Amino acid sequence: MSDAIVARQPIFDERQKLVGFELLYRHNEDATSARGQTPTVMASTTVVQAVLGIGLDRLTEGERVWINLSRDLIVERAWEVLDPKAVVLEILEHVEPDAEVVSAITDARKRGYQVALDDFEWDEKWVPLLQLAHVVKVDVAGKTRAELELAVKKLAPFNVRLLAERVETDAVRAECAAIGFTLFQGYFYCQPETVVKRDLSAAEASALQLLNLVRNEKTPTLQVEQSIKRDPALTFKLLRIVNSAAMGFKGIESIPHALRLLGRTQLERWLTLLVMASFSSGGARQRELFKLSLTRARLLELLSDPADRDQRFLVGMFSMLHVLLQAPMKDVIATLQLSDSVTQALLERTGPHGALLAGLEAYEVGDWDRVEMVTGNDDRALVQIAAHYPSALGWAIEQVKTTG
Repeated sequence: MSDAIVARQPIFDERQKLVGFELLYRHNEDATSARGQTPTVMASTTVVQAVLGIGLDRLTEGERVWINLSRDLIVERAWEVLDPKAVVLEILEHVEPDAEVVSAITDARKRGYQVALDDFEWDEKWVPLLQLAHVVKVDVAGKTRAELELAVKKLAPFNVRLLAERVETDAVRAECAAIGFTLFQGYFYCQPETVVKRDLSAAEASALQLLNLVRNEKTPTLQVEQSIKRDPALTFKLLRIVNSAAMGFKGIESIPHALRLLGRTQLERWLTLLVMASFSSGGARQRELFKLSLTRARLLELLSDPADRDQRFLVGMFSMLHVLLQAPMKDVIATLQLSDSVTQALLERTGPHGALLAGLEAYEVGDWDRVEMVTGNDDRALVQIAAHYPSALGWAIEQVKTTG
């Protein structure tokens, strides 16, 4: 398990519809730390872990999974164990397009597999694979519009879709779309656009007020009950979630009953989840942000000692709130009653919870070395995150279903 370091990153089309997830793993030999595994070993482990261990459905929710393949896995036809309807075979940029590779990819095309070229930079040697590929991925970070237009022009003769990688803002996504890119991957969905500040709706403002009410220990329990009951939709969803199998309770029919069983701390947790869900309506991008927030919350909880779990759950849950609300984090958390340690983590990635949140963010983009650097924990934090990631992701997926 310690060698199966797997994360995923969403891929969207030009309508911001979710079309798949790339599985990220330690495929760079320099990033394998003391274990010293080769790219082939890491890729093999990931494929086996994804297909036989975690299960592709659990990782991708039925969308296509984009799997990086080293040269050995390509020519040895390891991809044959994968369902061609469920995967995209992604050829890493360091794979030389020699005769054996081209032959294997030709066979893959004949068998119905989709093929993508990763991190593409123009070179004539790639023409044989460009004639076979369905998608070409271009790293757009730091490139000028003129450079991107030139790349698009060179690829125009080939029947390929262009995917923009490392898209960090919606403005970059829009510019790439304007010059011919139709697929997008990166953190454009995780960075706020603050040119025009988004105002909270009346329902969202009310939800935040209710959350502050619950979090205030001086608020009488009866006042909490009455406040929740004023929102029938919220009451219904809250009762549904506490009756879910994940909670371990059944037959809870009222808010007072839920409060007696759960207590204020647990009620705050599930109310926080529902408040976040209210901010995430409106499309695939928002749902993925919500899912990412939930995954972080659960991971931070699983990685923490009992004394820190509740605080870290909140840190993970609120870590994407500024993006959902399209406002600076400092403005968002000014409306919440958060402890200093939670505020430090959200604003600065410092304090007792900040380093682990920064480590999770690095993990999500496959920056394995940075996970170890920011957590200051050698490779133990990386291994622990990898061990709990599938479980946390599965939990997040279930919560999205429950709150929908």
